[in-house]
Amino acid sequence: MRFMPEIPSQYFLWAGLWAGATSLSSDASRLGALSGLAVGVAGLMRLDVLIHVAAGLALWKAFAPRHSWPAGRGFVPALAVMAAYAIVHQALFPTHYAAEMSPRLRIVLQYLSSYHLLDYRVAGPAALTLTMVAVALVRTGRTDGATLLWTGLRIAAMAAFAAYAVAIVATAWPDFATNLAWLRIYAGWPIALAAVIGVPCWLRRARNSAERFALVFALVATAQLFYYPPVSPQPLWAIRRFLRIAFPLAAIAAGLALSSLAGIGALIPRGAVIVGDPAFFAESQLHIAPWILRDAPAFFVSRTRTDSLRELRAAMGDRPMFWVGPTGRSPVTTGNLQLVPVANYTFSVATRRMEPYDSRDDLGLREISLALYRVDLEPGPQTSER
Repeated sequence: MRFMPEIPSQYFLWAGLWAGATSLSSDASRLGALSGLAVGVAGLMRLDVLIHVAAGLALWKAFAPRHSWPAGRGFVPALAVMAAYAIVHQALFPTHYAAEMSPRLRIVLQYLSSYHLLDYRVAGPAALTLTMVAVALVRTGRTDGATLLWTGLRIAAMAAFAAYAVAIVATAWPDFATNLAWLRIYAGWPIALAAVIGVPCWLRRARNSAERFALVFALVATAQLFYYPPVSPQPLWAIRRFLRIAFPLAAIAAGLALSSLAGIGALIPRGAVIVGDPAFFAESQLHIAPWILRDAPAFFVSRTRTDSLRELRAAMGDRPMFWVGPTGRSPVTTGNLQLVPVANYTFSVATRRMEPYDSRDDLGLREISLALYRVDLEPGPQTSER
């Protein structure tokens, strides 16, 4: 079986972003270094992660405040060391990704060294931008060395992001119809719409620059993937491309939007307990979102272990408890244990994996339904039994 680095790289990438946010909240420099190390390890596993991170950093430093960074002290040195190691490793042990990226790099270098830079559509906006920056600096009297150095860094960051954009636009042939099909299959229009609504919620609720950078970085990478995901017409390869960055972005943004809506607390109140079958949670990882968004820890209980579920319900006292799982596969209630239906969500997923398909609309969809139940104990003599 072929090793697919998307899963471990996703873990290191988002763990690194989380460590960066925690480092700014707690002023822990070691967590800043850990953040850079984790993001660099993700780039070692998938070199394109480093390209996305570099583009996100370039866009961030071009417009963010001067001392605004995605993590605490130690982030930049640790990330630089791991990025250098990843590049050297790729040079010594090249993979097919090097062959895929080399033509794009050559096109960018050719564009930068050709007469295209003298074209008025390129030179005009560049000259206007530099003139406006110079005039603003002179009028404000901020012509000291530090300000000029920082302004030069901003301009260099803009140029780096522009090169990234050129590399994508000049070397890609977008196929929006296919990408919309992937979005419809693997996320569903309700989640996609909620994610769009959740982006402003993310910006508003971000507690520090690291959380805002995570949004900027994820949007940049998702835009590139949506414009050109480089996939063969197989659902498996499409889900691999979107799994690391695009889907976590959509899940977090949609969760923020849904948790902000009136009435969502009535479904899963903050501090509730989530229960589900171990096999279902292991495959879906659905228990992570309520834990992050609603502070609802998850317990793994086999649906056939009714006694264990009853004991857990009694041990939780007044804390609300909810069972989540496939519809029709809820625990069989006995004695004073009750399952009260709360919500039901039905969606479709692709069932094909490696087989090619003849039509984009024939993607082998299979309907799946999830159910949410509130777990209660009837008051009575059996309540105190163990």
